[in-house]
This record gives sequence, structure tokens and C-alpha cells, in this order.
Amino acid sequence: MSQRFYFDLEKGLQTIRDYKGVEARDRYEAINEATAVLEKMRKIGVLPRNEEGWLLSIKDTSRVTLIRLPVMPRVPATA
Repeated sequence: MSQRFYFDLEKGLQTIRDYKGVEARDRYEAINEATAVLEKMRKIGVLPRNEEGWLLSIKDTSRVTLIRLPVMPRVPATA
């Protein structure tokens, strides 16, 4: 049976809420979907460049946060 999950964007006190949500079999499918969407958004340039601190918060139907993923991956420092 599928469940509804919500993907909110958060940075400090700012939140962009996902009011629609998506259906997924379980939290693992929701995390995989969110990871794929973030990667696609990075590739096509939809996400702001060089703006760290935004997180994609995956929440269940009760709006309990299951996991937070960084929107912009950290680039390792070069020596």
C-alpha cells in the first residue's frame, strides 16, 4: 500500500512547503525519488548556484521529518 510523502525545502527559518506530496510504497522509495529529482534539477540548472544551506526535508503524512538531504552537495576543498 502506498503512502503520501512531502518534500519541503528548508533553510534556517525559511520553508517552501510541498502541499501536494507524492505517493510512494515506503520511505526508501520516497528518498530515492527525492534524490533523483534533486540530481535532475542540478543537471538542468533549476537550483540556485553556490547557495548552500538549503535542505530537502522528506516528511510523512503526519509531517514528521524522516530525513533531510542537502540541495547543493558540498564541494570538497582543494589543497
